[in-house]
Amino acid sequence: MDMRRDRYLTDATTALAEAAGRLDRLQARVQRVRGIDRRAWQHELDLLRGGCNRVAARIEDVRRAPEDAWQTARLHTDTALSGLIAGLDRLEGLITPLAA
Repeated sequence: MDMRRDRYLTDATTALAEAAGRLDRLQARVQRVRGIDRRAWQHELDLLRGGCNRVAARIEDVRRAPEDAWQTARLHTDTALSGLIAGLDRLEGLITPLAA
């Protein structure tokens, strides 16, 4: 495996860990807020958890891809990671005013 792929895998894994941490903190915030429909929030959190799983699978695809195909797998990983982060940003923007 070349150094660029190794570096990318390290960066993507770190980004996934940070996103998972944000998701955990968001879960804790939802648990503390009173007067909200927790089921709806729980559904949103479950979707984001699924996003974490997709990113983890895409990272594994990059690791397993042949040398001539890993850049394509990287694009799929970047897309999944961007979607996850956007979802976290959106949900944090909705819950933060309620938690204040």
